[in-house]
Amino acid sequence: MSGPALSSGSVAALVAELTNYEQGRSSGGALCASFRSAAQQWPGLPPRFLTVLETLLQPLESSALFSEESCAFSRQDLAASLRQWLQAAQLKAPQPGATASGAAPLARVEQTG
Repeated sequence: MSGPALSSGSVAALVAELTNYEQGRSSGGALCASFRSAAQQWPGLPPRFLTVLETLLQPLESSALFSEESCAFSRQDLAASLRQWLQAAQLKAPQPGATASGAAPLARVEQTG
């Protein structure tokens, strides 16, 4: 296989980063960097997914300029949106080695939020 590929461990790392962000153990900057890096390395991910991801991450980056209390979004709402994005990305561009049974991890991604 040529070029970097997104491993199932990378998706698990994104889910863990989301959980850490929701619980205040990770910064918005770290969350943005993790998702951007994973999206850029995701083979077969349609370009529109990058556009949607940027739309989701913009409020988070803007919040760095203000205290979180003054922002118009919640950690939980943003994390839920990113979980939905992750689910859709997994369906649209399954990871190498994914099988038909790959639907089970998608359900777990949704339930951890």
